[in-house]
Amino acid sequence: MTPHSSNSTVDDVMNYIAFLLGLIEAQDWVKLEDIALSSPETFEVISESIASCEEFSGMTLLHACARYNPPIELLDRMIRIYPRALQQEDCLG
Repeated sequence: MTPHSSNSTVDDVMNYIAFLLGLIEAQDWVKLEDIALSSPETFEVISESIASCEEFSGMTLLHACARYNPPIELLDRMIRIYPRALQQEDCLG
C-alpha cells in the first residue's frame, strides 16, 4: 500500500463516518439502520475505527445516537452488534 492510497483510505473512512454522523444529527434512523447496520461486520469495523480515532474522544456511534433520542430498537441492535460500545467513555462520560 502506498502512502497515497493509505491517506485515501483514511479519508474514505472519515467521509463515511461524517456521513453517518450527519444521518444521526438529522435523526434519519431508517437510513442509518439501512446503511450502517445492514452488515454487522461493517458496523463493527466502523465502530472500532471511530473508537480508535483521537478526534472523536472515545465517542462511538452508540454515543452519538443516544444524544438524539433514537428508537430503542436501534440502540438495542447496535449494542447486540457491538457490545463494547457500552464500555467506552467519550468526553462526556
